[in-house]
Amino acid sequence: MNGNAATITSTQGIRVLYHSETFWMSDARKHDHAMKDLADQAHGHVLVGGYGLGLVQRHLVNNPRVASVLTAEINCDVIRAVLEDDGWIWGRVWIGDFFAYEPGNLFDTVIGDTWADATDEYRDEFERFKLRAPRLIKPGGTVLAWTGDGGFEP
Repeated sequence: MNGNAATITSTQGIRVLYHSETFWMSDARKHDHAMKDLADQAHGHVLVGGYGLGLVQRHLVNNPRVASVLTAEINCDVIRAVLEDDGWIWGRVWIGDFFAYEPGNLFDTVIGDTWADATDEYRDEFERFKLRAPRLIKPGGTVLAWTGDGGFEP
């Protein structure tokens, strides 16, 4: 596997995404429910940082208050793995770094889902997200961030 490789395995009905041979995320019931709770708070045009298995994107697409979903995903291998496993992608995807994305228009909701958790080694990235996201939303917009521990924070 190369340094940026992504693979998906399935065991007992639970899909797991590995990135560079390291556990990245799963679609276990608890995680899927947390992504639905996050997506239920979104509205309008939504930007998501990170695709993963597409859990939050699936719930966003099915949220009647959401008009569009665009995800910034830095690793094209993640998208390839999901396409191989699912055969489709939820919403639109821009391949590139969320922190470098310069939109033509601002979003109603920005969701961060680019880290394994909001502690330890990912704390800096989480803090960068909290500084960057408000610059990408319209006045009165919403910023939501997955914290990786089964929760999220605005």
